[in-house]
Order: sequence, then structure tokens, then C-alpha cells
Amino acid sequence: WMGYREGSLSTAEFNRPYGIAAGPRPNTIVVADSGNNRVRLIDLAAGTVSTIAGNGQTFDNGDGALATSASVYHPRGVAYDSVGNLYISTESGYIRKVDSQGVITTFAGASIAQGGTIGDSVPARIVLLQRPTGLVVDNTGGYLYVADTGAHLVRRIDFLTQTAVT
Repeated sequence: WMGYREGSLSTAEFNRPYGIAAGPRPNTIVVADSGNNRVRLIDLAAGTVSTIAGNGQTFDNGDGALATSASVYHPRGVAYDSVGNLYISTESGYIRKVDSQGVITTFAGASIAQGGTIGDSVPARIVLLQRPTGLVVDNTGGYLYVADTGAHLVRRIDFLTQTAVT
């Protein structure tokens, strides 16, 4: 078992890194550090590792706060859109969004208790996601694709209408 350590790339520790994507700048990589409940930024040029989302707690909360102060429960997938927003899928069924100012909100997903529903053309904020993992933004920048592992399907969320379809 590896722990949690930041700083130098040569001494940083990860715990169950799950998803990986190109970072927001050249020579950067973003990693969903699932076991540490954090999303980390690797700066290859500087040789450093830092946290950009998650405080290590095991909940998905903190909407409206700085992403480093909020909780991201077992992040699974990470992707950036064309304007620099970071999207994070979590094991508990949410897609969290970190804007360019570092503020986190819930972009998609709701539990059954919150009125979450399955189906096509469902508003992203109330779609029931079941262990979403991989994320990718298409090359037009108009859609976020979500590997909804527990539902055995791929969902497409339209950034303009914020509607999820299968």
C-alpha cells in the first residue's frame, strides 16, 4: 500500500491511481489518485506533484469551495474541456467540475434519494450515474462522454443543454 506524499516527482506517493489525462498546460498530467481521494497534477518540467482537487475525505461535498478543500470520493476519471474546466468522475456516481478559478461544483449525477433518474434526455444534474469511470471531451468541445460502468453504457452530456443521453 502506498500512501500520500506530494512534492518531488521522485518521492511522491499515490494510492490506486485510476484515471489519467493530459493536463491543463504542456508537460502536465492529471491523475485520479483514487485511494487518496484526490486529483493530482504532475508537472513533468518542474518534477513536482501537487493536489488540485480533494482533501482526502471520503465524501463528495464542498460545492462552491476551492477544490482542494472539498471532498472527491474515489475519483475514477479526469478530463479537461476546451476552456480549462476539469471534470472528475467519482465512485459514488457524480461528475464534479473544477473551474479555472479552482472552485468545485457537481456537474452531473444525483442519488436516488436526491431524485436521480435513469433515461435519455435527462438533465445532467439529476441523471443517475452508476460508478462512472472514464471521461473524455470530444474534439468539438461540445460533449463530455462518460463510461457509466455500473449501468454498462456510455453516456453523452451536452455542455450547451447539460442533458445526458445514452
